[in-house]
Amino acid sequence: MISLKRYKIAQDAERNSHHLKKDINIFERRTASAKKVVLPYYELIEKMININEQSRIADVGSGPTCLARFFKAGRKAYIDPLMNFYKEFYKDKLPDDGSLVNEMAEKTSFPDETFDVVICYNMLDHVFEPLKVVGEMKRILKPNGLVLVGIYMHNPIMKFLRMLCEKSWIFKERPHPYSFSIKDLRTHFKENFIIKVEDMIRGKESILNFKRRFYIFILSKPPENAKLSSSGINGCP
Repeated sequence: MISLKRYKIAQDAERNSHHLKKDINIFERRTASAKKVVLPYYELIEKMININEQSRIADVGSGPTCLARFFKAGRKAYIDPLMNFYKEFYKDKLPDDGSLVNEMAEKTSFPDETFDVVICYNMLDHVFEPLKVVGEMKRILKPNGLVLVGIYMHNPIMKFLRMLCEKSWIFKERPHPYSFSIKDLRTHFKENFIIKVEDMIRGKESILNFKRRFYIFILSKPPENAKLSSSGINGCP
């Protein structure tokens, strides 16, 4: 787990990225790029479970893009520790089809088994405690509900080098206090969910490929008492 000071650095870096890149339409670029990725998976989710006007959808670490807005139906909750900043900075661009909640993803105010779907897109490597975020998503999700996760991964060598940088005074990537390999999250997801879909969207999984790659997972919360993998996550700094 990182320190509160390191978490604040990451949050400040995220906030500042919007100030620094306001003139190059960072909001529009991020939204258009993410929409292109998620829409086919939203269609798949809608085939797997019935999404209607009464469905509850949580967008955890939503940022200002608030990708759950692209579901055609459902009652949405957009949850982000910087939501008050986004409401001020992007006054006319945030969705009006749900609640805008200023909370950390590690501990939300929602009761157990509230949501049918949880979206977690490009945020697990930004948070204070990734494992708590995964546990919280499981807590607020109904049995047989679905989680869509989008996340950048690194090969084991690159992950190790990034962790060394993170633990030293050498260059740190300020917005990203954590680095994951595919094995890390695949292992932990199997401990908490049933992996329904695992797709590599960008990159190539190779020990010699040092560029990061982007994965999409669709995870299902198992019914009560279902037996899952007993292994844990490996590699969070």
